Amino acid sequence: MYATGLGLLNPPLATGAPSAGNETAVPATVTVDGVEVPALFSGSTFGLVGLNQVNFRIPANTRSAPDIPVVLSIGGKQSNSVTIPVAP
Repeated sequence: MYATGLGLLNPPLATGAPSAGNETAVPATVTVDGVEVPALFSGSTFGLVGLNQVNFRIPANTRSAPDIPVVLSIGGKQSNSVTIPVAP
């Protein structure tokens, strides 16, 4: 997923500089339909300026539905819930 405002990066990234895939200083977690999963990567999107991304896997036992809730957590703060469709 793409996001903004994930906080400090490691190593730090200068304002306006394209990313080298810098990771967030604090690990992120994602909750998919109430199940917490680790972020495989959370940080700045390689080659871009000002855009963060979080990579994660949808748990295999997630139910199929058009509106599965997803919440990102980092540094003790939670994002607004968004929904994604999940199909078998």
